[in-house]
Amino acid sequence: MSIDLLAFHETYYFREIEQRGSLPATVAYAQELASQAQRSESPELRFAGRMLHASLDALAEVLRGKFGHSGTTSSDVFDSYELHHRHLRRGEPDTN
Repeated sequence: MSIDLLAFHETYYFREIEQRGSLPATVAYAQELASQAQRSESPELRFAGRMLHASLDALAEVLRGKFGHSGTTSSDVFDSYELHHRHLRRGEPDTN
């Protein structure tokens, strides 16, 4: 995804209405999967979790550097990304 955003900046500006198909709305779930995998007893899952975390950190750097999202951690950057694309997390009221 990082490479796509760098090569095709315009993809950042497309907004998916359905949350299940939206990167900004689901990236926090990917982070949770990576964290769970890293806590696994399986060496393969731990490796996959580390690789996923590294990829997500690279995505956060692209979002921070190219698209101006703030945050000191990847999670903070993804929260900013999600907010910018106006996706609400489950249980949050719609104020618009």
